[in-house]
Amino acid sequence: SLAFVITLLLLSQAGVVQAEDPADARRAWSEGRTDDAFEILRTYLLEDPTDPVEILDAARLASEMKDLELVERVQGRAEVLASDAPDPQLDLALGIAYLALGEIRLVAGVPSPTLAFLFSDAENIAKQLVANHPDTELEREGRLLLARTRQALGDVEAALEGLGPQATGEEMARLKADLLYDRAVTKRLDASGRPTDEGADDLRGALAVFAETTDFDGRIKAAWAAHRLGELEDARRHYVEAWALDATSTYPLRGLQSLATGRPALLLESLGEILEQEPDDVRALDALAQAQMGVDPGQALATLERRIAVDENDPAGWMLGARLHVATKQWREARRHALR
Repeated sequence: SLAFVITLLLLSQAGVVQAEDPADARRAWSEGRTDDAFEILRTYLLEDPTDPVEILDAARLASEMKDLELVERVQGRAEVLASDAPDPQLDLALGIAYLALGEIRLVAGVPSPTLAFLFSDAENIAKQLVANHPDTELEREGRLLLARTRQALGDVEAALEGLGPQATGEEMARLKADLLYDRAVTKRLDASGRPTDEGADDLRGALAVFAETTDFDGRIKAAWAAHRLGELEDARRHYVEAWALDATSTYPLRGLQSLATGRPALLLESLGEILEQEPDDVRALDALAQAQMGVDPGQALATLERRIAVDENDPAGWMLGARLHVATKQWREARRHALR
């Protein structure tokens, strides 16, 4: 941010600020200070750093941030240093940068004749790390890079093969769970869309990992895996927990509504749990009022008034009221709500 840059310049002139490094950028990123993280990392890279370990940390963070400028700066610096003094840490940094560049350009839909070369270079670096550094952290990092590169190219089987039979450590286990889930839902479904026996095995393997996670992505995938396995109560619990982690996502509600098809009590129970944690969650109140209409219209209208009271200036609440009153043939109230 501009304020951050001005403060940094003033403090630097006063001689009270030391040069910041990727660890400082990582800290800013983890605290949600995205602009500060960008400026710290960009400033660091402009100073022509030479420490391979720090450059590797910079590559990891730039890749995570999905910032094209930062990734290209990491790539350029690592290439210069590697040409003078080869180092496996620099090789890994380059592999991470090549993969990130390929993913960024692929997602952006930018035609690039070098796209295939970026993925190929990342894969070749990964293979060299695995071959040249057996039974070390570099081999593990190489396998992660190899699997992620193949995953980006859509080859799930090759990605799982790249991880190897012993996918140890939290990061490798999580990636393997992602790959098992992807394989189950893309390659191991029967004609009716249900998992085959092999697909169910993959989903159970993924679920065992996802169920232990504490972030939204892991929790929603736990819900999806349990849902596909027909483990309804576990799926319901994971959807509720996912909602608590990110109330803005539409995935938990859609999942609960799908899960509750023909089981209205299940949806009512789930929304009740969510509202116990967040009584003013308007999305949960909207969903609850609509779900109650088919069971108890009186309760639905009571929930509607509770929802409107949370934010009387939100037109979505009044429009929901109009629809509910039309459904109960209360025309005057429907008109009053619609005109608000």
